[in-house]
Amino acid sequence: MLVRLKRGWRLFATAISFTCFGLGGLVLAVLLLLLALFNRDPQRRVNRARFCIQLAFRCFVAMMEFLGVISVRWYGVEKLAHQRGVLVLANHPSLIDYVLIASKLPDCNCIVKEALWSNVFMGGVIRAAGYISNNQGGSMLEGCHQSMLAGDNLLIFPEGTRSQEGMPIELQRGAGNIAARTDAEILFCHIDVTPRMLAKTDPWHYIPETKPVFSVTIGEKLAVETLLDADLPKSRAARELTRVFSEKLQPK
Repeated sequence: MLVRLKRGWRLFATAISFTCFGLGGLVLAVLLLLLALFNRDPQRRVNRARFCIQLAFRCFVAMMEFLGVISVRWYGVEKLAHQRGVLVLANHPSLIDYVLIASKLPDCNCIVKEALWSNVFMGGVIRAAGYISNNQGGSMLEGCHQSMLAGDNLLIFPEGTRSQEGMPIELQRGAGNIAARTDAEILFCHIDVTPRMLAKTDPWHYIPETKPVFSVTIGEKLAVETLLDADLPKSRAARELTRVFSEKLQPK
């Protein structure tokens, strides 16, 4: 009976959390619009928007922990605090992986689906933060390069979608192409969720019998030149880097 009561509470608290997330996106979009009226410098507006997003994500994660929906354990999180111009790669087991890492990673940029730009809840925030659309074709790589040159940390989940539980992860080649063409330093992050929650195959209201624990491990930072031969053609370098990334991000 106690287990059922706890599970019922976590279902209710999860509903509260995601309701607050959606409404918070609208409130944040309005706030950023108002702040933009008093600042005409585009870069400062973007920086301020990302800082506000980071604070909002921290509040969201803290709320989920306070309500007993999840627990989060960080390992090596201090490595995120002073990163600049780094390509951050992570596996993607749950819906809130981006929220977790972006709540700790300063100057965080990312690539988002084109459809989200017109999303009622998140579109305004995405545009204010200057995120990179995945529908820019060849200019997307240049946008990523310029973003990191400007000191942004670019967070990417190379799978392109959430992982399938119990299956080896399969990466798309986008992160390999970006790394091969920008020579950025790469920081690896690994996320584990036990028991699973907010996985690709689960609706948001699937609640495991015990409270999920998210373990986020910030791993090693490597330069591209340490991972492959500098003389490789870019296309071959991207394939080789994709293989290396896959090895680094496989479930432990």
